[in-house]
Amino acid sequence: MTIQRLVLNGIPCLYSQPETGKPKATVFFYHGWSSNKEYMQFTASILSLYGYAVILPDLIHHGERGKLDSYTPDKLMTYFWEIIFQTVDEAAGLLQAAVNTCGLEEQSLAVAGESMGGFSAAGVFVQIEAFKCLVNFNGSCAWEKAEQLFRPAFGRPPATDAELVVIRRYDPFLRLKTGKPRPILLLHGDADTTISVENARYCYQQLKPAYDTAYQKINLIESPNLDHYVTVDMLENCVKWLDEVFA
Repeated sequence: MTIQRLVLNGIPCLYSQPETGKPKATVFFYHGWSSNKEYMQFTASILSLYGYAVILPDLIHHGERGKLDSYTPDKLMTYFWEIIFQTVDEAAGLLQAAVNTCGLEEQSLAVAGESMGGFSAAGVFVQIEAFKCLVNFNGSCAWEKAEQLFRPAFGRPPATDAELVVIRRYDPFLRLKTGKPRPILLLHGDADTTISVENARYCYQQLKPAYDTAYQKINLIESPNLDHYVTVDMLENCVKWLDEVFA
């Protein structure tokens, strides 16, 4: 595999590719809270060794885009949604720059993310139909529901009406329920104390009927006794899923 630094539409990224041969597809992979593109190189290397190109962007307030002085729960509550909303807003420009710079095939694109990056990936997925599938590690596709679970876990009061108005405007959940089914893989630890697996279960149960005869295009794989981490088993399941989607 090879990896290089690129700036795509003003966004610092790492671009990982298989050393030889044409990539099976390109995966845009978003990092989580307090992480950055460099921390995701192991994940990208695994995917590239199995034949996938990977683009790793830095999200705002992370990596080269202005680190916060700390990543405490207070900072999380202050910046979490701002980061996600901007990530969704800038995704189309990022994709177009990547297509122009890297010569990507627009029929062979996937989007993925972990934790906060999983939230972001879901939002990007519903905004850009060019993405053929979504892989969500320990994140959420139902943001209002996530707020209902998230805030009590951090000892916070419920979201205000004003906050919910903005969340609902971006929330991918309703668009996933009513839009054309595209493959979704949800990977989550069943002992996650940061983002409850109940959110992933809710998404899966609610979205599965919308897939009708295409129900096999959505799947939830829970990792027993796993807290808020991404494991090699999860990455293996991700590769198997991508191989089926892009066969």
